Amino acid sequence: MTTYRHMNRSHPSKQQGAALIISLIMLLIITLLSVSAMHNMNLDTRITVNHQFKELSFQAAESALATVTAHNPVVQVPEPITDAEVLNANFFIAPEIEDHMPQLSADLTMRFLYMLEKDEPADADKPGVNVSGFPMNSAFVTYMATAEGHVGQSNTRTTNRSQVILFTQ
Repeated sequence: MTTYRHMNRSHPSKQQGAALIISLIMLLIITLLSVSAMHNMNLDTRITVNHQFKELSFQAAESALATVTAHNPVVQVPEPITDAEVLNANFFIAPEIEDHMPQLSADLTMRFLYMLEKDEPADADKPGVNVSGFPMNSAFVTYMATAEGHVGQSNTRTTNRSQVILFTQ
């Protein structure tokens, strides 16, 4: 009777279990890559949301400044005393739109800079008012308007400043 060597089971092969160890190492590598990708995706999402909140708070602050420069704004202004300030809390409010956009708001601080009466000559501290080369026939008061935009319950804040001139007749 003939016996074949490769069929003899009395001598175990030296490679038993190697496929299991290699597949476990590959599974570990794939798991680590998946966890890393999920972490990066989560970080990218947070960065995107923070950027969106920053843009929304900027828009809220810009809307407050646009409201001040609108025709006949309803805004509290300080007395014409140098560096006097008045805070207009929640000057601009855009309500929350359910599941689409958080509430936007902006506080507005008006700080008196200077006033120029009709026919008052200009000096180094108060420039004269000329529109297209012609002097203005009304008095004006200049303020520094500082708007701070807020987004809902987040800590996002954006500050915008603009000089505002209010004319009087």
